[in-house]
Amino acid sequence: MRSCGLLLAFSLGAIAQRPNPGPSPRPDPAMEAALLQIVPLTTGVREDDHPAIASAGARVWVAWVSFSETEVTSQVYARSFEGGKWQEPVVVSEAPGDYHKPAITIDSSGATWSGATFMRK
Repeated sequence: MRSCGLLLAFSLGAIAQRPNPGPSPRPDPAMEAALLQIVPLTTGVREDDHPAIASAGARVWVAWVSFSETEVTSQVYARSFEGGKWQEPVVVSEAPGDYHKPAITIDSSGATWSGATFMRK
């Protein structure tokens, strides 16, 4: 028991001695430049969750489950990054439903494949 108490006291002492520097008073220019490069992949109108990503060469694909509260169903969407810009999202699920765990891959011929677990109600 005594060694546990000493270990705890030592740990608390080590934590208490490190000051918290808090945020930098001046913004980091590199961080600001990086934040300006962020592009939202979804609109935020629907609940977009569980992204999956695949890439081949300079091409990147992202797939995600998108739930609509008004329709009470979900769809699987995908979007690609090609030629230095994001293309428009496309619906890859066959019909609205209850989708989970999307996956996406690009095969050796360059074809993109996507899938998700479909739960029937």
